[in-house]
Amino acid sequence: MHARLFLSASMLTLLATVLAGCGEKAASSMPVAVSAAAPVVNDGSLMVPGRPQLARLPASAPLEAVQPVTWNMWWGENGRQWKIYVNGKMVDSGTVTSKSPKAQQATVAVALEEAGPVEIKVALCNDHGCSESEPTIVNVAAS
Repeated sequence: MHARLFLSASMLTLLATVLAGCGEKAASSMPVAVSAAAPVVNDGSLMVPGRPQLARLPASAPLEAVQPVTWNMWWGENGRQWKIYVNGKMVDSGTVTSKSPKAQQATVAVALEEAGPVEIKVALCNDHGCSESEPTIVNVAAS
């Protein structure tokens, strides 16, 4: 089979020819309408943000301590909003400027209000969804 494509401003034509032995056996063409590309979303991104990473946190902290939590997104599509989760509950959120493909970073003060192992993670979001960091466990000791 031999195929050719012909493209005009609004129409794509596919012409296929099946050859057998010494000559043409059959030829067929099929027009396909071409429409404008989908609009770009308002943040200019085409995919979910790159995965954020939490900076090193202490293995343990006292109850009711205010812990600085820093996250970085080193590679990938930028986000426009971040969300900090402690034990699955969102405790803070904010916005960040999207300048893809540059890295992003923010530091947030998180109050450690529960004793025991506490799971901290961050989500970085744009119009296409969110990417979450790996969680970090901090053992919060009762005072």
